Amino acid sequence: MTSPVVLVTGVTTTLGRAIVRRLAFAGYNVAAAGQCATTVNEITLDNRKVGGNVLGFAVNLAKDSDRAELLSRVVTELGSLDSLIVVPPDNNVHGDIIETTSTQFDTMFDDRLTIPFKLTKAALPMLMKSKIVLCCINFRARTDKKCGCMVSGDGSGALWDSKKSDKAVNQLESMIPIGRLGRPSDAASLVQFLISPKARYITGENCVLNGGVSFRF
Repeated sequence: MTSPVVLVTGVTTTLGRAIVRRLAFAGYNVAAAGQCATTVNEITLDNRKVGGNVLGFAVNLAKDSDRAELLSRVVTELGSLDSLIVVPPDNNVHGDIIETTSTQFDTMFDDRLTIPFKLTKAALPMLMKSKIVLCCINFRARTDKKCGCMVSGDGSGALWDSKKSDKAVNQLESMIPIGRLGRPSDAASLVQFLISPKARYITGENCVLNGGVSFRF
């Protein structure tokens, strides 16, 4: 049986890297897309060294032409597109919302809504042929179920990928029943489950990964 083909965007983020590594280790054919060609190439080579079937694509997803070319190349070079995982860029906007500039707001809106929507819409014809799973990070949709695609999201809470500890981190961890902040590897495990046949009865859900916290960060 041919291994499923998964397109992961935003692979230059810590979360994107973790997802690519987890899926490659699990035997998926992974198309890894990101904007920085050097970093994408590094991620691709690192995973190939340990036996992962990863193909890298340097693209600017804000461009219609780049999105179309990416999807076309994935299907041409890997044979199909079975799952789409959209990982947004890291959030670099901090502080009070009233201090957010118009440029920052527009960028955040594009990264987390406009671009994922346009990419998902363009990928639907290919995903419909596979009828497997459409999994987006921090992006949720319901209408695509009519097309035979499973649609779920990962609503992860705070994720931390540093061994350093400080007062703020310790305070956050004290409020989490499991006793620690989530890690990118935790989210990668959830993603692997959501795109597997084991999650065939889950759709239209924002699957929250929060260590047992009953409120949202």
